[in-house]
Amino acid sequence: MRIVHFSTTACAGGPYRLVSLLNKHSSLDVRLIDWKRWGRYPHDLVYEDDQDKALEVAGKADVIQFHNYYDQYSRFFTGIDFKALRRKGTRFLCQLRSEPNTIARNAKTALSEITSYDIPTIVIAQFQERFYPQARVVPNAVPSNDQIYLPSQQEVEYDLLFSPTNNAEAWKSRWNTKGYPETAQILNKLKKKEKCRIKIISGKPVKEVLQEKQKAMIIVDDLVTGSYHMSGLEALCQAKAVVGYLDQRTCRVLQEISGSTEIPFVNVRLEDAYEALKYLVKNDNAAKDIGLKGRMWIDQYWSEEIIVNHFLDIYNKLVEDPDLVKRQKALKIESDYEQFFSFTMPDLIYQARAKKYYNTLSFTDRLSCYKTILNNRLKKKKKYYKGKIKISLYRILPKPVVSLLKNLRSILSR
Repeated sequence: MRIVHFSTTACAGGPYRLVSLLNKHSSLDVRLIDWKRWGRYPHDLVYEDDQDKALEVAGKADVIQFHNYYDQYSRFFTGIDFKALRRKGTRFLCQLRSEPNTIARNAKTALSEITSYDIPTIVIAQFQERFYPQARVVPNAVPSNDQIYLPSQQEVEYDLLFSPTNNAEAWKSRWNTKGYPETAQILNKLKKKEKCRIKIISGKPVKEVLQEKQKAMIIVDDLVTGSYHMSGLEALCQAKAVVGYLDQRTCRVLQEISGSTEIPFVNVRLEDAYEALKYLVKNDNAAKDIGLKGRMWIDQYWSEEIIVNHFLDIYNKLVEDPDLVKRQKALKIESDYEQFFSFTMPDLIYQARAKKYYNTLSFTDRLSCYKTILNNRLKKKKKYYKGKIKISLYRILPKPVVSLLKNLRSILSR
């Protein structure tokens, strides 16, 4: 069977990892065609570099799998007639890796179209699955036996490592954040008070990030939203203690897809992370043991072969009857009960946390957070405001600071 994957965005290297595992552990002939070069992640075929080869490969496909988009009108891969391929009998499948707003923005299409594709869909077993209740849930592919993902015997250089993909604030974006300023404040406080060796790395090629992770004892994932990420899975493979926050729905999905009753992450929220991280740094035997247990969990429940078997089952069902590729019964979100615990409750908790978070910090810690937030916002605004209009501090300062300044201004004007 020939499977051809198409991706219009990097998807954090996910499509390439999946294709590599499928070729390694199955008899399938699997190719990946990326729209263009991403810089940070490896490639198979790149459409803008070799359109003729891409056309040839696509024309021979039995199954075409789209990643984070589906466009039968070929607006990205302009030379490939997907409608004709579908009429010919090629089976189509879409794997979703982001929440709908992000996909709609990147695909330049309506939000309603993203959630109503007329082809079978699958979705990674992270926070994204709750947005696509018809999609079959699958494990996010991680090549756990590649050398750079294996546990390393090299000497630890960092007690704590954090590798966010962006510098978004914790309470400004519901899902597209790992709380960079707030998490950095915690790590810098640990560095100052406990003499911890910390490393924050972002925007680097994935190979370089993985090499740096090998040098760390503890990896900090997402402490804010309620979901784990590829960064956390990578660190579990490397036998690192991974600290992150998983909400009730994420835990349930992880257990259902893995078949394990255990959660391999140190499940802690941003608000409570300082003490947990401090303890693990001071008790490195506990951190090491947690890391080893995490690697054992990967080998037993999330191995390369297990991941490939999920997809082999999907492809076989897709060829037999596309209607067979559907949401698992145990993970359906249909009743008001499921809606409440999958969406409403996690969002209410997030909003409550957002309202009181900064008030729980000491004055010094708040200043540290605000300094990072302000620096990030100034960097974003610099190009836009240069030579145009005067910067309004009220537009770039954190809300608590704006409120304080307005109150002070009111007092002074009396």
